[in-house]
Amino acid sequence: MNPDNFWIIPAFATPLLFAVSSIVNKWLIDKHFPGAVSSLIFMLLSNLLFVPLGLFGNLFWFKAWHWSLILGVIYGGMFYFQLKVLKEKEASEVAILSRSKPIVLAILAHFLLRENLPVGAYVGIGLLTLGGMLISGKQWRFINKQTVKNYGYLFTFILLSSLVSIGQKYIITPQNTWQVTYWMNMGTILTGLLLLGLPLRRQQFLK
Repeated sequence: MNPDNFWIIPAFATPLLFAVSSIVNKWLIDKHFPGAVSSLIFMLLSNLLFVPLGLFGNLFWFKAWHWSLILGVIYGGMFYFQLKVLKEKEASEVAILSRSKPIVLAILAHFLLRENLPVGAYVGIGLLTLGGMLISGKQWRFINKQTVKNYGYLFTFILLSSLVSIGQKYIITPQNTWQVTYWMNMGTILTGLLLLGLPLRRQQFLK
C-alpha cells in the first residue's frame, strides 16, 4: 500500500472500535454498575494500565502536553453523555446515531480550521447522517421528554467528540502522535479521579 494512503486503515478501524466500545460500555452499565457515572469512573480509571508506557520512549514531556491533557479531560467527560443514553437504548442504536458526527465535524472544521470540502463531500456526509437517523428513527419514534433528553445527550457527546478531533488536528504532528495519545490518556484518568473525589459519586462507585 502506498504510505500516503495508510490513513484509510485507521479511518475504517475507528468506527469498528467505536462500535466495540459501545457494546462493552452497554454491558458494563447494564450488568455491573448502577449508573452512568460509576461506569464512566471504571472506564476511565482502567486507563491506569497504560501509564507505565510513559517509561518507554519520550512520552512524558513535549511541547503540547498540557493541551493534550485538557483534550483528554474533555474526551473522558464526553462519554458520560453516551453512557446516559446507553442506559436507556440499545448499543446498536447509539452507535448508528453517533455516526452523525461527520456532519458536525465538517461544519466545525469549516469555521475553525478553514477546511473547505467539495460540495459532493458535504452532500455525502449529509446523506450518511440522514441514513443513520432513518435507520434508528423507528426505535425513537415515540417523542417524549426522555427521548428529547436522549437526543440532547447524544448531540452533546457528538459535539464534544468533534471538538476533541478539531483540537487534535491543531496539535498532532507525525512526530508527536504517541505523546498526544499518552497525555490524552492521562487526561481521561484525571477526569476519573475528579469524579471519584466527589463523595456521592465515590459512594455509588464503591457499592
